[in-house]
Amino acid sequence: MSVAHRLSWFACLCACYSSPLIAETRTQFPLVGVGVKYGSADFSSSHDEEVAAIYASLATPWFWQVGEHRSISTEITFTGGRYDIDGDDFWHVAIGPTFKVRQRDFPVHIKLGIAPTYLFDDETENYDAGGELQCTFLLGAVFVPSEQWHLGLTYQHTSNADTNKNNPGIDVLAIDIAYRF
Repeated sequence: MSVAHRLSWFACLCACYSSPLIAETRTQFPLVGVGVKYGSADFSSSHDEEVAAIYASLATPWFWQVGEHRSISTEITFTGGRYDIDGDDFWHVAIGPTFKVRQRDFPVHIKLGIAPTYLFDDETENYDAGGELQCTFLLGAVFVPSEQWHLGLTYQHTSNADTNKNNPGIDVLAIDIAYRF
């Protein structure tokens, strides 16, 4: 792995996990939601890629009020599911922070996330994902029709960030539905 890749990984981890140093705190880590996601894409490769997963989110004690009407909150998201690439299944688990940027009284918010990801079987006869240890990055828009139900559209990229010789990456556009407590 090159020095630039190592520095970018280090900077990313520092940004994600240094938030307790600069944020207001809440007092609990309650379960705040559960959801399912499904998506597929064929963006940059000749492979058919799809994802199906379930997830649960815990609130964190870190929250920022940005101006009078905007806020940024964080959650820790646990995800488990499968990638299907050209008919081969790659089961995975991931855990990492998700940042939500909200405008008060607006029914859509933006979410950004990063999660270390483990693929249980990273290589099949037809496809080599490039290692069991991966990282998933996501960017999405979430429509909030009610306090309990959230509907999202998320672009998700999973790769090993060039830590292995082979790094094809898995890119999907997913729809997710979450029930919030």
